[in-house]
Amino acid sequence: MNYAYMVVRNSVTNVISDEERDEFMEGLYDKAGLDSKTGNLYKNVLVPIVEAMFCYLNRDFKRAYQIMQPICDQERTPELIGTPQFRHNSIGGSLVQRDVLDILWDILKNSAYT
Repeated sequence: MNYAYMVVRNSVTNVISDEERDEFMEGLYDKAGLDSKTGNLYKNVLVPIVEAMFCYLNRDFKRAYQIMQPICDQERTPELIGTPQFRHNSIGGSLVQRDVLDILWDILKNSAYT
């Protein structure tokens, strides 16, 4: 997730080229095509989050919201949090990293643009 964020940030600020960004995304799509738990994680969590971050940073807030909704708009009950059924747990990383995505999600949910 850290590497994905770095690529998104550096792409939007033109630190990396469009070709480098596209190469990174091709790698994500390749992994998302694997018939494995890893492939499912990339397909259902990592690729959508990266795509949503690109949309958000390019001010396409409505599309970012639509992409993130299946991952982030899940009820957070004490019974669900910490279980494999809670899709938010699939993101991994530290609580701080998850909080950043929660903040982005809260902005998108409460935005006049969505």
